[in-house]
Amino acid sequence: KQRILKDLKQLEKTVSEHQGVYLCADEFFDALHSGEVPPVCTLRLTFSKRSLSSLLGDELSDLSFSVACESDHYPFSAPLVSCLSEDWDLFYQSPEQLTKKILGEDWTPLITFSELFKRLLRLVAREVKQIHQTEEAVARVTASSRLLSSLEFAAKTKQKSTALLLIALVAIVLRSAVGLGPYSGEKDPPSFGDYEAQRHWLELTVNLPVTEWYVHTERNDLSWWGIDYPPLTAYHSWVLGKISAWIEPPSMELKESRGYETASHRAFMRGTVIVSDGIVFFTAALFWTLRVLPRLRVPWVDASSSLLLLLLSPPLVLVDHGHFQYNCVAVGLFLWAVALICDEKFLLGSAAFTLSLWYKQTMLYFAPPFFFFLLGLSAHPTSTLWPSLRSSVRGPGKGSGEIETRTRGGISPASLLPMLMRVLIIGTVVI
Repeated sequence: KQRILKDLKQLEKTVSEHQGVYLCADEFFDALHSGEVPPVCTLRLTFSKRSLSSLLGDELSDLSFSVACESDHYPFSAPLVSCLSEDWDLFYQSPEQLTKKILGEDWTPLITFSELFKRLLRLVAREVKQIHQTEEAVARVTASSRLLSSLEFAAKTKQKSTALLLIALVAIVLRSAVGLGPYSGEKDPPSFGDYEAQRHWLELTVNLPVTEWYVHTERNDLSWWGIDYPPLTAYHSWVLGKISAWIEPPSMELKESRGYETASHRAFMRGTVIVSDGIVFFTAALFWTLRVLPRLRVPWVDASSSLLLLLLSPPLVLVDHGHFQYNCVAVGLFLWAVALICDEKFLLGSAAFTLSLWYKQTMLYFAPPFFFFLLGLSAHPTSTLWPSLRSSVRGPGKGSGEIETRTRGGISPASLLPMLMRVLIIGTVVI
């Protein structure tokens, strides 16, 4: 009797430390305090929605357990734990199975009711976590399967253009939604932030000659958001600045417009990012999806999924459309370069990559693979990637009566000059 009372007091204390868990053993306590030892000790533990939510989830039903132990043999006999909530899988396990699952070992007198409760709590936590992981997995699979089924339906019904249009619209809506949010440096003098930097570049390029864009002068204080990107960025700012000066002249007044910010001009700047994104990055992604991937025999569902992932890329969407950046132009030109090279248009691809370098110097990260790929392509005349070069080396063939003149290494002396010319052309373009 003393042992049971001591354990129950400890159990009450342990349960009270966990909000939303309730212990019901009133009849048993009353019997003990009256001096009797009831033949069966029955406890009921209830885990409320609040407690289950604190463990890991929400919107779950209450979970109830009953613990029955023959008090005459306690603590030398194991309790029998049963689940009273039909919504849980634990309900369909026998008391013996459930007890073994909670204990994880054979019952010993050292395992008190409070220890039993702690193990039961861990089991409930595992069950909640498993339920949520299953629900999340099902939700992911369901969403993924719905997307794939929609793309497959579009392919079967020959409505690919409709699917591509919907993907593009979703990407545009997402970008517009991000643009409604705040940005770094908003209304934060004296230097303000991203908006002021981009607006100031438009102001500089419109009001100053090209020779002063990158030079510290009386009219161009480089300490105030000086242009720190290559010339193509500056020319892009010049085009946008001309439009801005026509739409809202006060926004482009040299020096007088520092810190200038209106709702209309902020919307204009947001719009320039979306338009630039659409002209360069969207078109590159579409070319990659509709031209390159089919040549690589990629299924249309996978190709359209690739387009969706490209257009919904979180870094581009958040940085560009949240903070008035134009990384989409540089990345779009880079994607154009990769796509054109995969389409065997090597000079156009080289030119596109050079333009990306002229727009942002961060594209230098990709320069080594481009350089060595093109160099290796030029130095390998038998490559199937450049049919024109291969034909200039091998000649028209034996059927025309001419004789192939190739060295043992596979390169004829007559082919060295055109090969070197191609290396020179590509090297000049890249440089």
